[in-house]
Amino acid sequence: RPGRSVADARVQLVDDDLEGLPLESTAPTVVHRILEMADSSPDAIAVDDSSGRAVTYAQLRTRATALAAELRPQHGEVRRVGVSLPRSSSVVEAMVGVWLAGAAYVPIDPATTSARRRAIVDVAELDAVVVDASTAGFFDEVPTVDIDQVSGANALTAHAPDPDAAAYVIFTSGSS
Repeated sequence: RPGRSVADARVQLVDDDLEGLPLESTAPTVVHRILEMADSSPDAIAVDDSSGRAVTYAQLRTRATALAAELRPQHGEVRRVGVSLPRSSSVVEAMVGVWLAGAAYVPIDPATTSARRRAIVDVAELDAVVVDASTAGFFDEVPTVDIDQVSGANALTAHAPDPDAAAYVIFTSGSS
């Protein structure tokens, strides 16, 4: 509409998308909030990526708990888990799954150099890296879990992590 800023339009789009959903929450973390939404509005869209793939809160919880279950038995207690996936809804599924496993999320851009990937794995002391077919061959030095091969058969009961635990570890380029 004339006279409205792009920011106003975005806010309106978000407001329209969330209409009728319970927005009040005392959830201490994002994961707690996602689990609340999966219980109260399981069919609501949680993630809508640029490829047109839409993931509901119920689907997000199912995929994330399955990934958490895969990370825990294979690798015991996990402290830091890398995620190296192309930008898509799978990144959100992986991030939430890492948190449900009790670990900190460490993003690793698939487009970065192999030397930088190795440095992140070493410095962060990663316990595992979540990959897909396009990034699976990037990590010989650490166990990997292919997000597309994770099944829900061993999914954990969804419970949110400790709000005082580290949520992520970020490596910057050094120029920021």
